[in-house]
Amino acid sequence: MFVRRSEYALAYSKIKEASISGGCVVHIFVALDPDALCACKLLSRLLKADFISHKIRPVSGYRDLENANETILEKSEDLRFLILLNCGNMVDLSGYLKSDEDISVYVIDSHRPYNLDNLYRDNRIYIFDDGDIEEDMSKIHDAWFALESLSSSDEENDSSESENAPDDDGNEDQDEDGLQGSSELPKRSRRRYSTETEQRRVHRKDIIRKKKEYHYVLAEYYDTGTWFGESITNMLYSLGSMLGREDNDMLWLAIIGLTSLEVHCRSSKKYFDRSYNLLKDEVNRLNPLPLERTNVGRPHGKTPYDQSIRLEDEYRFMLIRHWSLYNAMLHSAYVGSRLHIWSEEGRKRLHKLLAKMGLSLVECKQTYIHMDMNLKKTLKSSLQRFAPLYGLDDVIFHSFTRTYGFKCTLSASDVAYAISALLEVGGAGTFLQAKNVTKEPDMTEEQYLQKFEEEQKQEWLKNFYDAYDALDNVDALEKALKLAMNMQRSIVRTGIALLEKRAIKALRSFRIGLISEGPDIRIFQHPLALTKLSLWVSEAIREQEKELGKLKHLPLVLAVMIEEKSSYLIVGTSTSAFTSNDDEDDGHGHNRFGVAFQEVASMTSATLQMDCFEASVIECKKADLGLFLESLSLKTLQ
Repeated sequence: MFVRRSEYALAYSKIKEASISGGCVVHIFVALDPDALCACKLLSRLLKADFISHKIRPVSGYRDLENANETILEKSEDLRFLILLNCGNMVDLSGYLKSDEDISVYVIDSHRPYNLDNLYRDNRIYIFDDGDIEEDMSKIHDAWFALESLSSSDEENDSSESENAPDDDGNEDQDEDGLQGSSELPKRSRRRYSTETEQRRVHRKDIIRKKKEYHYVLAEYYDTGTWFGESITNMLYSLGSMLGREDNDMLWLAIIGLTSLEVHCRSSKKYFDRSYNLLKDEVNRLNPLPLERTNVGRPHGKTPYDQSIRLEDEYRFMLIRHWSLYNAMLHSAYVGSRLHIWSEEGRKRLHKLLAKMGLSLVECKQTYIHMDMNLKKTLKSSLQRFAPLYGLDDVIFHSFTRTYGFKCTLSASDVAYAISALLEVGGAGTFLQAKNVTKEPDMTEEQYLQKFEEEQKQEWLKNFYDAYDALDNVDALEKALKLAMNMQRSIVRTGIALLEKRAIKALRSFRIGLISEGPDIRIFQHPLALTKLSLWVSEAIREQEKELGKLKHLPLVLAVMIEEKSSYLIVGTSTSAFTSNDDEDDGHGHNRFGVAFQEVASMTSATLQMDCFEASVIECKKADLGLFLESLSLKTLQ
C-alpha cells in the first residue's frame, strides 16, 4: 500500500498511538548515504519531541535486512513499526522482513522503480509517496490490478472447466444398452459442449492477449532502469510542517538532503526545481530579513548567535569558501571535465580563463577568504562574461547558506560534501582499517573473509555515527571539510591516472576501467566513493567526445580490486546521469546497469553478490570477472 503526501500526518499519528503503551515501538533502518542520514536526524527529532522511544540501526545492504528477523523482529515484543530510510523500495520486502501482523513497515525511499508488490498488496507495508504514484503511475496501477484479476479468474475458469466436462463414458454406456431413440440428446449435448468450448477458447485467447499487454506495461516500467525520486529528507520535512514542528534546524536538514542528491548527480531537474521552490519559500518565511540594521557595527550585521539560512547563488567550484579559488576550480568535476584538466593543455586553458578574468595565479592560489575583496566582488560578473567561452555555461546555480555566528558560513554543498566524506572515511580520516585484519595460521579462508567483512561493516557503522553527530556540530563539520578536500584530490588524482594511461577500454556496449593498484585503492572500496570516481571519469570522457563531435556516448563500468576478498567491487554509470539536469524526458537519469546485472547473474555461473541498495553496484569474484564482462557486453545498457 502507499501513503499519499496528505496522509503523512495520519501515518505518524498511528506511531504516537502505539507509543502510549510504552516500550521501544519504533526501529529505524537507515541506508549509508547523506540523504538518508539527514532524514534519520530529522525523523529522530520528531519522535523525541513526542517522547517516542526508538532505535536507529544503520544498514549497509540487503543482508542486514535479512538479519533483522533474528536480531530485532523475533526478540522485540514491543516493536510495532519498522521505518526504512532509503532502502527497501526496489525489492519485495515480504521476502526479507517476516514480520507478524502487529508490525507495520513504513518505507521512505527515493530509489526507483518501486516494487509493485509492496505498493499494491495489502501486506502492512506502506510506501510513502512523493507525488509520483498518484500523478504518474495510473497506467501501472491499472495493469497490475488487471493482471491480479485475470490470474484469479483464470484459476476459477480452470476449476469450472474440469467440473463441467461431459462424461463420455456414460454416453457410451447408454448406446451400448440400446437406447438409440434418445441418441439425439447426447448429440445436442455434444454440440452445446462444442459451442461452449469454442467460446471458452476465444475467451482464453482474449485473456492471454490482455495478459501480454499488461505484462508488457509492467516490464517496460522495470526495464527502464533505476533512478531517483524526491529527497526523502524533504518528504519528512513535509511531515514536520503538517505537525507544526518546522524550524530552521529541520529546514537546514531538508536543504542538505536535497543538495546531496544534486551534487552527486541523483536529482533530476523536475525534482530539484520543485523542491528548491518549496524550500526557498520556507527560508524566506522562517528567516525574514531584519527591517532595521541594529548590528551595523558587526560584519554583515551578524551576531554571535546568528543561525540564519539565506538564499545564495553558488559556483560549481568545490568547497570554494574553504579552499583556494584555483584548487576549487581544478578539483571541480564540472570545470575539470570541460577544460580537460587531466592534460597539460587543459590546465593551460584554466590559466587562460583566470587571466582573462584579471586574476593572477598567486592571488588564485591563496585561501579564498584571504583573496582581495574587490576581486571576490567582481568574480560573479567576470565568470558570467568569460566562462561561456570555455564551455562553462552553467557555472552558477541556486543554493543556500547558513551562518554559524562569527565562526563560519557554510553552504549546503559544503555540508553535503563533508557528510559524504565522513560516511566514506570517518571522522579520524582513516581509510578502511579493515585492511589491518590479519589471517591467523589456523584460520580458514571462509573465516578470514567473514572477519574482514565484519571489520569493514563495523568501520562503516562508526563512520555513520561520526557523520550523524557532525550534523549538530559545526566544529566537526569544519574538520570534515578537510576530509572532503582529500577525498576529491584522490578522485581527481586517480581519474587523471586512468585517462593518462588510457586504462579505460571501449567494449561493444560500455567502457571498462580496472583499478587494481595505486595509493588510493582503499578509498574506492567504498561504493559511494567508487561511484563518485566513476561519475568524474564518465563526465570527463563524455565532454572529451563531445568536442570530437561524437553524439552517442558509452556508459562506464569501473571496477576496483579488493585483495582480501579476491573480488572486484563494480559500479555502472549511465551516460544520462549528466543530462538529467538539462532534460525532463523520462529516460534521462535512468541507469540500466541494475537490470543488466540481474540478468547476467541469472544467466551465468559467475559468483556475484548484489547486496548494495544501489542496483548499479555489484561484487564479482576475481576469477569470474572475464565471464561477467563478456556477458554484460551483450546487454542493452542505453
